[in-house]
Amino acid sequence: MKEIIYLDTELMNSYLAQLDSGVQQKIINSITDQSSHDEKKYKSHETSGGLGISNTNVQHTRKSSETVSDSIGKSGSTSEEVILHDAALELLIMNLEADNLISKTYEDGKIIRETSDFEINDFELLKNVSSKDALKHIYSGDYESSPYYDAYKISCFGAELFPDSCLFKFKGIVSICSNKYFRIEKSLISLLNGTTRDMTILGIVTSKKVLTEAEQNKNKEPNVLNLLVDIFFSEQIYKGVKDVFVRPIALYFDSSDD
Repeated sequence: MKEIIYLDTELMNSYLAQLDSGVQQKIINSITDQSSHDEKKYKSHETSGGLGISNTNVQHTRKSSETVSDSIGKSGSTSEEVILHDAALELLIMNLEADNLISKTYEDGKIIRETSDFEINDFELLKNVSSKDALKHIYSGDYESSPYYDAYKISCFGAELFPDSCLFKFKGIVSICSNKYFRIEKSLISLLNGTTRDMTILGIVTSKKVLTEAEQNKNKEPNVLNLLVDIFFSEQIYKGVKDVFVRPIALYFDSSDD
């Protein structure tokens, strides 16, 4: 059983389309069938009150029925999509394993799967809770000399470099996870730092070290953004990382690994 924390459905479907195009049509057909069922169900209510009432009432009834139909249809489709996405992830993993596409080495462009302990950093949240204003009721010391101020400066830098995302650090890799693909509430993400369970990441190796010191010396005009990212990971909270960045497809806890 998998407890899916994060799932990039667009990236997952892209790989599925290349590995098994049939699953795409199955997903579309299932959602279409659900929508058609809801439409037929509520279509009957539009005409049942058609005799003996004014045209205004008929229009009102039709609009109400359409609103309810749309609401239920969307709810059903969303539930259906979640189920299908879970099944699609299993299918993707099976296909990747069958074709030996899950790499044991961290080479650019390779798909990897790693299970290990992890750390999470939500820089936007850290910035908010470590600000001077947020701490004014619980900390009365010199803010500029406190560790809270150091945390605030780092989090401001991180939030600017990686907006609308959280950073997950696994064994030897770092993954930048977009907020829109999380399956759990934003307020619960940082609490996962307290778990003793290992998490699995399935993703694509994006790059290794951004820019080495030797490369900086050779390059007269280094990419400033890459340089800032490199400095951030070298000098701040991610010291000792092997400089492997992975674009995540899925993050999950797998009880079958226990």
